[in-house]
Amino acid sequence: MKPLLSLTIALGTLLLCSCSPDPEKNHGFSGANNPGGSRALAAMDASRVFPDGVPSVIDGERVSYDASGRVSAIGQAAKFTYLSAEDADKMGYNILLATAEGTYKLCINDEGWVGYAERENGERINLAYTLAGYLNHIDWRDPVTDGSGELVFYYEYGNLLTGKGTCSYPGYSGRLDVTLSYTNTENPDGIDNRDGLIFMNHGIGAFDLGGLQWAYYAGMLGKPSRQLPLQMTTSTHNDTSTQEFYEWQLDAEGYPASVTVSETGMASDRIRYAGATYNFSWK
Repeated sequence: MKPLLSLTIALGTLLLCSCSPDPEKNHGFSGANNPGGSRALAAMDASRVFPDGVPSVIDGERVSYDASGRVSAIGQAAKFTYLSAEDADKMGYNILLATAEGTYKLCINDEGWVGYAERENGERINLAYTLAGYLNHIDWRDPVTDGSGELVFYYEYGNLLTGKGTCSYPGYSGRLDVTLSYTNTENPDGIDNRDGLIFMNHGIGAFDLGGLQWAYYAGMLGKPSRQLPLQMTTSTHNDTSTQEFYEWQLDAEGYPASVTVSETGMASDRIRYAGATYNFSWK
């Protein structure tokens, strides 16, 4: 399968910064990372992310649900196992997410979002959200490579605008800046994000979440941008930059049916390379 959420939008390397008092930009953490307990599990609600329902098919992977109406699987790409509150208290996490990229133990915070995830290799990813429910801070530590990094997102009027971050490994450190655009000549007013579609890598652009990206489609990684992104510019510590472009096709009801991703490569390279097309179904 193509690396969807290389899409969910917009998070390969990592990102740090400060923010303004605007509630969509502040770093107020919404909920403690307390695994277990009925409060965290009851707070999970995919309709906060997908008000008209989760896509039925995501790039060829059909979404399945358990008896409680929670996303239980996304084709062969992801499987969710939900622990009871009692078991979560014992195990220290709420959900086990199995993907081709690895298995993740997910701790759900009191607001129903993933507060941190831990892979079987010991890599830990911490996530925080604005008070309005937008993902705006990620940091990670990888004991295998001794790598670490941090990424912060800035929002304005409901759209993710920029991401800034740093990453380091033994003998290496770097930074990454990401800027998203929501209008162009063909779409001067932008395209409304009809039902919450977002790419966790394309469109955020700075951090490869790996298999954790699938948790977005279960409503666990915060709220989406108000509009669909049309362009992303990524700049690195050595002042090189690349651009990605997103061409959306909408169905008759205005939901995203597909998106084609293309890129220019380095800023000095104006050749536009064709990329992958991702398809979605809402029925």
